Amino acid sequence: MLPWKAILAALPVSALLMGAPRPAVAQPVVPAVPVADPMPAIGPSGISVRLVPFATVPQGQPQLIQPVGDGSGRLAVHETGGKLFLTTTGGTLTAPYLDITSVGYGGLMGVAFAPDFASSGKFYTGSYSQPGTGIAPLPSSGGTVFDMVVREWTATDPSAAAFSGTSREVLRVAQPSNGHAIGMVAFNPNATVGNADYGKLYISMGDAGDNRSYLLNGQDLSNPYGKVLRIDPTPGVGTSFTVPADNPFVGQQGVEQTIWAYGLRNPQYLSWLRDSLPGGGAGTMLINDIGEGAIEEVNTGVAGGNYGWSIREGTFATWREASLGVGYDDSVFALGGAPEAGLLFPVAQYDHGEGRAIGAGLIYQGTAIPGLVGKLVATDIVNGRLFVADAGGLVSDNDPDGVLGFAELDTVVDGIHQPLLAALGTERADARLGTDGQGNLYVVTKAHGEIFRVEAFVQAVPGPGALVVFAVALLGLAGARRWALPAG
Repeated sequence: MLPWKAILAALPVSALLMGAPRPAVAQPVVPAVPVADPMPAIGPSGISVRLVPFATVPQGQPQLIQPVGDGSGRLAVHETGGKLFLTTTGGTLTAPYLDITSVGYGGLMGVAFAPDFASSGKFYTGSYSQPGTGIAPLPSSGGTVFDMVVREWTATDPSAAAFSGTSREVLRVAQPSNGHAIGMVAFNPNATVGNADYGKLYISMGDAGDNRSYLLNGQDLSNPYGKVLRIDPTPGVGTSFTVPADNPFVGQQGVEQTIWAYGLRNPQYLSWLRDSLPGGGAGTMLINDIGEGAIEEVNTGVAGGNYGWSIREGTFATWREASLGVGYDDSVFALGGAPEAGLLFPVAQYDHGEGRAIGAGLIYQGTAIPGLVGKLVATDIVNGRLFVADAGGLVSDNDPDGVLGFAELDTVVDGIHQPLLAALGTERADARLGTDGQGNLYVVTKAHGEIFRVEAFVQAVPGPGALVVFAVALLGLAGARRWALPAG
């Protein structure tokens, strides 16, 4: 078994150089004063939901639940220790479909089933590996602590309960520090045969920076860090994958050709508004980016889009903006002047007064909770709070005034109105979101191994008999009060 946790504990490389020129941005107010409270407090949404236990991964750290998408109704649950489970009914998951640690990999961060998995048997994993043990990595901005690997698996029988088949490496990226590594691997579920996006694999990559680092990789187009990459996993001539011809930077000198979007810090979660489900038809892609000092954000995916990190965090400037002239400061600063063309603002955000790291943000397309249909739902990794925002006309653009705020969902766990954190009885919820093929929503608590299905909460209405008893009791109480009142 690969000691990937030991690899992650290695010392980070401290100095990475910025390559590509940094774009101009809207100038912060000078003299710059930190914004003390960037976002208003999040209030109640008036919507209550129940969190119902669905599955448990004993001694595991589940990262995501998602549909396999092969028509079988199976759900895939992967945990970061290296195991992938398939289930239709939930319960206690003990028999993995695949354990990648058996073949020398660990840190299973992402799984994506090919759109034709039912016939091809192909799926893809994003994980960690020891440096230099496979194919040549993409260009790096520094040394190597461990490698991040995308691997293709081909099942002999796609319907089998346990994997049997072959595998090969598709892509390898050297990771120069401990932090912000590979996140999610995913296919656009709306792309069909003949569409240019069909079979193209998206890979979210952190900026390789630990918290409070000086890394500027998000704005450096010469490397893959702080980006969303897009590849065709089909081998080319002498290559393990193919760069799609419609990638936004294809042919540009000195630019990493796999880049699809950039200016991100730690985009662990990608999702799409699915055309086949309620409220669909737009195919909007969402990119969630974990903030550093102040802001957690949700962006819509735009080919070639620049989301501003690390000179911008949400709709604010960071200390890395040259005109501020200050050393490290984890505060954010107001932007002044007209927003510079080409930099994209998030569609929704919240600040660190409400949560510390966004776990996921997606459009709810299930039918179990009518009040949430078509709305943006997000969760915070640390405190497990569930947030909701209206999602009409979502688009990351150049207008900071169009950014949404959130309201909070009331959660009912074990029949009690209580936050998830209180129900878990811990200081950290480690919460993320997932869905099934019908768009139903699930909350995954990574540190606790528990997965909850999100359902509508309906306050019980008393039956006719109970109402009669209640009325009689009220009449009795009224009579007692009249008898007890003093005369006059």
